[in-house]
Amino acid sequence: IRGDGPADGETPGLDLEGARLDGDLALIRCRLSETVLIRRAQLTNLFLSKSILTGGIAADGLTAAGDVDLRNIEAADEIRLLGAKLGGDLCCSDASLQAKEVALSGDRMEVAGNVWLDAIEAVGELRLAGAKLGGELYCNAAKLRATEDALVADRMEVAGNVLLSEIDAAGALRLAGARLGG
Repeated sequence: IRGDGPADGETPGLDLEGARLDGDLALIRCRLSETVLIRRAQLTNLFLSKSILTGGIAADGLTAAGDVDLRNIEAADEIRLLGAKLGGDLCCSDASLQAKEVALSGDRMEVAGNVWLDAIEAVGELRLAGAKLGGELYCNAAKLRATEDALVADRMEVAGNVLLSEIDAAGALRLAGARLGG
C-alpha cells in the first residue's frame, strides 16, 4: 500500500478479515500503525517483509496456500497466527518482535513446510503449542526475552528436524510432549 503522503508516512491499518484473495498479498517495506486484520482470510502467499507493524498482526484462522513471509519485520505488538493453515513455509527470520506478553502466537497452526525463526529477536513468548509442521523448525542465533518461557512448543509435531542453536534466551525453551521427526 502506497499512500500519497511523504515517503516516511504511515498507512493506519489494513482490515481484510474474512477476505478471499485469489493471489498474493504483498506489503513490503510498509509502515502500519494499527493491527493488520487478516483473520480467517484466504490467500496464496502473504509477504510483509521489512515492514514496521506497530499494532502487530491478527491472522487467526488464516489460510495461505503458500508461504507467510515476515522476514525483517519490526512488530510492537503480538503476531497472532492461532490455528492458521499454511501450505508452504512461515519465515520470521531476522524479525524484531516486541510484545508485552506473547510476541508470536502460533498455537495449533499447521505449516506444510518449514518454520524459520533464525536470528529473531523477541521480547515476549514464542508460542507453537500444538502446532503441526510438515517440514523443519529452524531457530538459530535467536535472542529471546520473556518473563517466564521464551519458547512454548508443548505438543508440537514436527515431521523433520528441530534445529535450535546459538540461542540467547531469558526464559525456558519448552517442548513438553512434542513429537519430533528427523
